[in-house]
Amino acid sequence: MNQPLPPRDISGCFDRACAVQGGQDLYFPAIDTLMQELSCYQTEDEIQDFATASHIQNLFDSFLGKCDFQMARWDFSKLIKETHEELRDDGTLVWYHHLSPILLFLSKVRDGTIPLDALEEHGGLEVVLRTHLRHDSLEDMVLKPQTFGQAMSDAVYKNDVFSSARKEEELRGNALVYRYVSLMSKKHVMLNKNGKIKVDAKTGEVIRKTLFLDTRSYFYNMLEHRDASPIPFILKQGDAGNNQATLDTPKFPPAKRLKKCNELEDMYGGRHGFSDLAMDKWPEFAKAIKDFDALLGTLVYLNFGDLEYVELAYPDNDTKFKEGGKIYQSGGIPRYLDDAMNFKVPRAFHPVHMWLDREHKKMQSHHDPNIRRRTEDFLKSSIYPAFEKYKQHFPRIFPANDDQITSSPDHYS
Repeated sequence: MNQPLPPRDISGCFDRACAVQGGQDLYFPAIDTLMQELSCYQTEDEIQDFATASHIQNLFDSFLGKCDFQMARWDFSKLIKETHEELRDDGTLVWYHHLSPILLFLSKVRDGTIPLDALEEHGGLEVVLRTHLRHDSLEDMVLKPQTFGQAMSDAVYKNDVFSSARKEEELRGNALVYRYVSLMSKKHVMLNKNGKIKVDAKTGEVIRKTLFLDTRSYFYNMLEHRDASPIPFILKQGDAGNNQATLDTPKFPPAKRLKKCNELEDMYGGRHGFSDLAMDKWPEFAKAIKDFDALLGTLVYLNFGDLEYVELAYPDNDTKFKEGGKIYQSGGIPRYLDDAMNFKVPRAFHPVHMWLDREHKKMQSHHDPNIRRRTEDFLKSSIYPAFEKYKQHFPRIFPANDDQITSSPDHYS
């Protein structure tokens, strides 16, 4: 991992008492307003058009302005410019992938799970938001790390509104954003001996360097690097949750989805216990890490279930489901649901609801009638019974005054 900035002690760089009071007086009302304004959107389908996108972008920019997060506003404008009208592989707008995990994080700040005084030890809330807004910049943009860092510095120096003291504070924030984005990046562009970005002579594609041998080394680095912090770790949890919620796309056929799910279990499951290590390392953030881990546990086992019962992704494994076999109620998902559903965000931005909406759409409109039938059987026999104890979170599955488990579209529309 290239880290051109030397390690340093950041404690004392920020006025913690002022920041905490500012959070209670300024950030919390701004978060409440943002969540309330976004609550008019119930599903991700409702927000996947450019007119609605513009509205949501304006709401988020207004939130940043209310918090006086001027550099985050600059980062957000850069993200929108870089990804204007660009779609991810799942067909959603790129910026939506960034916003959902940010809202999850904000909900943990608002309910006190992430204490503001502890957050200030790692740069404060604006640094968090800036990090996630730019977390893909070194991986996906045709951008040299040095160029990325220099652009942030230029933005500070060119802002005439900032006082000299404010500029010094923003530059400290820039250094942390750079480090955190670097920790979250698995690859970046390669440079030739002249410092130019390498391009494949045949395809014209930019050549990128993979920084880690495997998922385990990536996460050990995030925990043990000299710049290790709970901020990139938690943000990566949120990023992975959004990816799991939107994994079922043409780019990811069943075999590839299965590989991604196993990778996620390596990253967060008990096999290696990275989340447990992170909770031990950063006890003030342990509950937030646990909540995000529960969200990931819910999503990965929802996907494992779909792969087995709907996609028949284990054709050579006699211990797995085969057509005509019994579908079992999920026994593992309920252990996560209390914490996974404890994110107070608008429904359209909650990964579990995003996954459910996509699964319901598959049940209704997939081109293969066998997939439609198996999806309905999977939801009705495995998932809905597992959710019944937590029906207050799923009124579209369990309508008021109706205790019957149903897969009727009328109850999930």
